[in-house]
Amino acid sequence: MKKLFPVWILCFGVLVLIKTINDAWLEQVYQPWIFQPLRGIYEITFYHLPFALIYLVIPGFIWLVYRYYKWVLKSGKTFLLNLSFTATVVMLVFIWFYGSWGMLYKSKPLQVKLALLDATIDTLYLISQLQWTENRLLEVRRKFWNEDSSPIPLEKKPLDLEFLLQKEVAATLAGWGIRSNKKLRVRPLYPAGSLLIFSTAGIYLPFSMEGHYDPGLAHFHSPFVMAHELSHGYGITGEADCNFVALISCLRSENPFIQYAGLLTYWRYLASDLKKSARFSFYKMAFMRPIPIRKDLFVLYEALDQYPEIMPMIRDMIYDSYLKANGLKDGLKNYDKIIHLFRAWQKSSLDKDVKTKWGMDDALQ
Repeated sequence: MKKLFPVWILCFGVLVLIKTINDAWLEQVYQPWIFQPLRGIYEITFYHLPFALIYLVIPGFIWLVYRYYKWVLKSGKTFLLNLSFTATVVMLVFIWFYGSWGMLYKSKPLQVKLALLDATIDTLYLISQLQWTENRLLEVRRKFWNEDSSPIPLEKKPLDLEFLLQKEVAATLAGWGIRSNKKLRVRPLYPAGSLLIFSTAGIYLPFSMEGHYDPGLAHFHSPFVMAHELSHGYGITGEADCNFVALISCLRSENPFIQYAGLLTYWRYLASDLKKSARFSFYKMAFMRPIPIRKDLFVLYEALDQYPEIMPMIRDMIYDSYLKANGLKDGLKNYDKIIHLFRAWQKSSLDKDVKTKWGMDDALQ
């Protein structure tokens, strides 16, 4: 057991560090000397794999666990020693998670970093934003698909979508002074539905340093999810923050398919909020919803319905607890704050070129 003491001491040190680190330490020490070098190693190695690294990580982990317990059974070690080894493995996983990415949960949220003022969201704002978003959706849609009576076909999805999104997310963060010089990957996680059955469209795994999205998503749903997971890979931990980065990145893009995907997801958040706060107004707007948007939403929800969720309440409880334990006090509700961040961004002096391109005048702000 004495051989395990160094590992336990290291784990204790990591725990103390997590409790005491501040944003200055993250910016001056962790980011340049740990996080960025790890991303650099990934960039020159596993980045070039033609498949997701997780397909190697999971079998490798299972093999190591198998070999470990096989050794335990043969060795005849005491229960206490076996328990100590198991605890050590768990602690090493803990160290890798926080050492490779998890410490970034202690970073300041984007609202603080970008000096965005608190924004008030009321029913009138939600209605005006829904109307604005629907108009923009129709304009953008007709740039690459002018058939109002049919949904957007799969062949309209750019073949180089991942790399277009890499460029836009990196440009968005760089414009805000956030390090984004390393290459990232966001790959499909097969089989289709493997994430959706757990009420998740995408996931970032620090153990493989890659983002993933479910290939069962509608083709015009996945770009926003991919941009969200890329944001995680660049060190953004808050879910609302990643949603916000994804939206601005989609709006920054010159590709109408990506623009449409971003706007449609933003529309869904607006519609969900309006339904909660003013149900009558929501249904009134739903009745007048443009046919092309109805067609695309039908395809989007039809894709989600193909993979029924497994124990969604238990999943939500676990993930909500995980987010709160890592400093996101509002848990799963953090996702919905994209609307507040976008309104605060509208009022700020950031990204004037993007605002000009989309005609965001004072009436919207």
